[in-house]
Amino acid sequence: MVWKLRISGGSGHSHQFILRNLMSIRDRLTCLFRNYIAENNPDLIVRMEGNESMKRYISDKVSTAMVLAKRLKEQGSWEDEILDTCLESMVSDLKPSKFCFVKDLIERNFKKKYDQLSETGVLTYEIINIIENHDHLFEKHGFKDKEGKDIQLESEFTAVLFDRFENS
Repeated sequence: MVWKLRISGGSGHSHQFILRNLMSIRDRLTCLFRNYIAENNPDLIVRMEGNESMKRYISDKVSTAMVLAKRLKEQGSWEDEILDTCLESMVSDLKPSKFCFVKDLIERNFKKKYDQLSETGVLTYEIINIIENHDHLFEKHGFKDKEGKDIQLESEFTAVLFDRFENS
């Protein structure tokens, strides 16, 4: 989409270019953010419990990032730099991903079960259920505040997964 500006003095073309470029950035950021959530935080989609809540969440995040995008564009940053910087700011509060943590544990420690759940198309739902049922472990270990591996959390979750997959 291109917005045409009619500004006296003939400078409309440069503004038209900036608006076209920013719209492209907005569309790309929206797509990148949706893809990031779908891959790293699908549990967020389920928690939002509705298409409108998710749309509003994404729209709010993109709108906030567009302020940064505009500033970076005015400073002469390349589009790829703008996208990387903006996306990083948008996902910072979604890291680390509980979903990726549990998925990685299942894949590493229960490969056969991981493959079975993946092949039947229920891996995502299974991981979301595990997160919901054992979120207290993340809270207990301060998962959002940590960098790197937490051996105790991995150990407790591995025990949970063992009970779920090996004793059922």
